Amino acid sequence: MKSSEYQIARLETEEIEEIKQLENKIKNKSGHEVTLIAYSNDHNDSMSK
Repeated sequence: MKSSEYQIARLETEEIEEIKQLENKIKNKSGHEVTLIAYSNDHNDSMSK
């Protein structure tokens, strides 16, 4: 993944909550804390909302 091709995704509050729920689900199943990071390769959508 080339860093110049991807931007940190700009997400709505509801989408961020879904990611947090998934992080908790993974933690509960595996016993390991994880952090999920969202990237976008669509330069028109990322960081422009």
